[in-house]
Amino acid sequence: DKGDLESAKHAALAALDCPEVRENPALRMKLGEIYFEQGEFDAARDEFTFAAEVGGREVFEGEDPKYWEFASQAGSG
Repeated sequence: DKGDLESAKHAALAALDCPEVRENPALRMKLGEIYFEQGEFDAARDEFTFAAEVGGREVFEGEDPKYWEFASQAGSG
């Protein structure tokens, strides 16, 4: 539901204020998923790219394959 996504986004963005988690690829992956589901595709691409650069392909394992497909297409366009 949109309210849940919005709440999750605010929590993730608040967590980014903490320097020790700012570069956590799992957090950035989740934030990318939230942006993706809200249709904020530029922001999603940025977060997925960061997550992949820091955490590698593994950060996408266990997640919906559409996120990796989107992220991998983003780099080629």
